Amino acid sequence: MTEIYAICARSVYMSFQSRIRDGISSLGTRLYPFLDWLGISDYLISVYEQVFYRITPAYRTVEIGETSVRYWTNTIEEAKKVYHGFNSERDEVAIFLEDLQPDDVVWDVGAHIGLWSCAAGKQIGDQGEVFAFEPLPPNAKRIADNAELNDIHINVHEIALADTDGNTTLYTNSGELGDSRSSLIVEQSSGLSVQMHRGTSIDAPPPDVLKIDVEGAEFDVINGLKPYLDGCRVIYCEIHPNLLPSGQTENRLLTCLLEAGFTIELLSQRVVTDTYMIRGVNEPKNIKTRRACSLNSIIRTQHYV
Repeated sequence: MTEIYAICARSVYMSFQSRIRDGISSLGTRLYPFLDWLGISDYLISVYEQVFYRITPAYRTVEIGETSVRYWTNTIEEAKKVYHGFNSERDEVAIFLEDLQPDDVVWDVGAHIGLWSCAAGKQIGDQGEVFAFEPLPPNAKRIADNAELNDIHINVHEIALADTDGNTTLYTNSGELGDSRSSLIVEQSSGLSVQMHRGTSIDAPPPDVLKIDVEGAEFDVINGLKPYLDGCRVIYCEIHPNLLPSGQTENRLLTCLLEAGFTIELLSQRVVTDTYMIRGVNEPKNIKTRRACSLNSIIRTQHYV
């Protein structure tokens, strides 16, 4: 009986937290233009994040269609990603889950804290396999934590995928848990040495479904996976036009996928960061297909063509 009371009390407490959190978020959205005009928006956003973190439960349950996934939200960066960032990706993840088959091998490259990995693991269960690649150590550990929270198994590789094997520098803003802007391309305030490998040199079965979000290093990842592309059924790739290294363009990246036999569609655009997510289908007869875009309709400006 005591345990039942404790569970009920926790449920009421978490509901109360949720109401306060949602109220603060709604009020902040309405007041932001005025606060920005006063020049105090950045300071108040910082205060808001501190308050938000204090009233956020230890973990959050996210519903994506019929799939329910839990994620730890012990830090501000994690809470921001799970509560705010995930909302902008929810539709993409829902389509991603629809594409999965029970015995699929799923690779999540640039897995962060495992948002897509854990959703995939919950969807396919024990019949398939999920491999998460994340070079930032605290984030890689958190993927394993989130997998345990969901009672699923994810093969976590604390490495970066590229088109060569060796060591490289991973640039980060903080290097702490939840840092989502670490990059092999863009120099930042700090950096650490990490291992990098071609996808084909990894001791893992080739992917049936591949998701890539690597802050400008997407072409190198795809290059290192070329021998596997023929057998890959679906690719999800977030493209960062402003972060691509010299000599690499959107056109070159998309052409590489088209030449590998993928039909490409534009899933979403993020205006603030000037990034967009594409979905490439290699075997349209075997899975649901959606509207395909031509290369010119995906490339948004002549600057990148």
